[in-house]
Amino acid sequence: MKALFLVFVLLSMSTASFAEQSQSSETKMKHLVFIDVWQYFSAQQTPLTDWLSAQNSEAYQVQYVQPNINVTRDILAQAQQAFPVLDELYLDENYQLMRQYGVWQMPYHVILQNDQTVFKGNDTELARYLVAEQLINKEQLTAVRHLLQDSPHENKPQPSQTDFVKQAAVTRVDESDIAPEFKGRTLSAEPISLNSRLADLQADEHLSLVFVDSLCPMPQFVGCEASLARLAKRKDNNTLIVVNGYYVDENHVKQFVVANKLSQPVVWDQHNQIFNQYGVLATVTEIRINKNARVIGRSKL
Repeated sequence: MKALFLVFVLLSMSTASFAEQSQSSETKMKHLVFIDVWQYFSAQQTPLTDWLSAQNSEAYQVQYVQPNINVTRDILAQAQQAFPVLDELYLDENYQLMRQYGVWQMPYHVILQNDQTVFKGNDTELARYLVAEQLINKEQLTAVRHLLQDSPHENKPQPSQTDFVKQAAVTRVDESDIAPEFKGRTLSAEPISLNSRLADLQADEHLSLVFVDSLCPMPQFVGCEASLARLAKRKDNNTLIVVNGYYVDENHVKQFVVANKLSQPVVWDQHNQIFNQYGVLATVTEIRINKNARVIGRSKL
């Protein structure tokens, strides 16, 4: 009950109240940790967790921040119950804090002193900062030593990070609309585009774009397992599966395809460009397109 009550209070705060809280607090240092809770569920949380827990105090406040992307309040409550370190978790509505501090990957750290930024960086950059400033002990250093192995001049993204790029405008495509062209590669590395797939169709055939999320069967994807079972039974050559790119990597998508026995070509929409082009906000969604690139149907699968 405590965790559920806390998530209600914290997730109900606006970003304005968050700023007011920062200004009124007596805390001299505030450490914002921008996270993706799905990484915690998949055991890919920041290796600096132990150091953050040891630092958290009235003098050094650690605040976890979850951008409002692909999460629900129920999911965040579950994360708080499963991972006590997330006891104080702030939901960044409209990405205001992300924009304020220029955060486009996770996990990411922003350290403030008297509301002034003294450090910004990813896990690797924070580990180097802590070593340089002698702010980490030997035991804590062991857990993050692998972050220090790359050259200091390199800024390689860590495997657990989620990178964000500027997104295509979200425009819903409905029946009778002209389907927008897209290009990509299948999981077998074959180049693919809408025009190339339409060129292979007979005059009376259509192409089915099926938009799915490989995080199925998480709670927010109601009915997705039944939809995937129906999709697995298809043996036609005119279906193209487009997989949501958020919070997953290509290996995860490949495992998802095998686990669900999907035989059609699959495109991992890494930056959700195709999802946005077609205005797909819920899965599993099927969009049917005739040879002339005209949308002839859109529905849940």
